[in-house]
Amino acid sequence: PFAGANPFGGGGFQFHSQHFDLNDIFNQIFGGGRPGGVQVYRTSINITLEQVYNGGEQTLHIQTAQHSQIVKIEIPRGISDGAQIRYDKLIPGAQLIVEFRVAKHLKFERRNQDLIVTQPISVLDLIAGTEIEIVTISGTTIVVSVDPLTNPNANSKIGGHGLPVPGTNQYGDLFVSLRPTMPQHIDTEIIN
Repeated sequence: PFAGANPFGGGGFQFHSQHFDLNDIFNQIFGGGRPGGVQVYRTSINITLEQVYNGGEQTLHIQTAQHSQIVKIEIPRGISDGAQIRYDKLIPGAQLIVEFRVAKHLKFERRNQDLIVTQPISVLDLIAGTEIEIVTISGTTIVVSVDPLTNPNANSKIGGHGLPVPGTNQYGDLFVSLRPTMPQHIDTEIIN
């Protein structure tokens, strides 16, 4: 019943048989690594957690088809490990895509924009209560109060002392994880 008729009304469909190359179609849709004929260079760099916090400038040596070229890029504050950023106009007639690899930190563990620091503390200080000093990723020293009879492995949240949240003026949080330790010397009056 549909032969030679358009059941939907209107002008119908027209089919044209032409030679096409599947690679050309993918290149047009996805760029094929050379959008609009622009050469694309890719590289990766290792950065520290401090550079994630502060941002800053990094000098790169890029080997192009003609010669080695020195470019300077801005490290976005709060950048995630494995994130890729495209930089235009750094290399004439080309794009540069940089993957950022954030090195593990000796002191801080990262969870998105939050940071976790493990703080050893004597079990006696957990019982009696104390104050401890924590140095944040920004280098600021903060005094944290530990209440008497605090449970081992307790966490304390310090708001706004994590990593920058990209595109905002906000920061993640810093979590202090208390790790109890046995004191080397215990006063005999405490034992008795």
